[in-house]
Amino acid sequence: CGEGGVSGDGVVPLQSAHLPGARQVTVADCLHSINEAGTAIPTDAWYGSESQMDKWLGIVLEEIAPPPRAFDDFAMPSFTWPTFSAQWPTGRSDNAIGDAVGRGTDVVG
Repeated sequence: CGEGGVSGDGVVPLQSAHLPGARQVTVADCLHSINEAGTAIPTDAWYGSESQMDKWLGIVLEEIAPPPRAFDDFAMPSFTWPTFSAQWPTGRSDNAIGDAVGRGTDVVG
């Protein structure tokens, strides 16, 4: 935003962190930087630290979770077995293939 003295974590202004149309969540005492300002000393105030994630991760999971489904949505779909119809070539009886196989003859439809 280019302005000093605005609310935020010292890296990202609060007005830039809150996106239009998104659920607005502000976590108190939480920083964007993994280290204390101006040092190389890690801080538990970083938004990715375990103590801070406990504050916001549940909210994120609520937002991305699929909507609950009614019990009826879990019903098995109906199924119908396909039907098959076998027709013998003209001039053959039902026994023609069995007879040919019994004699060791190759059977080609």
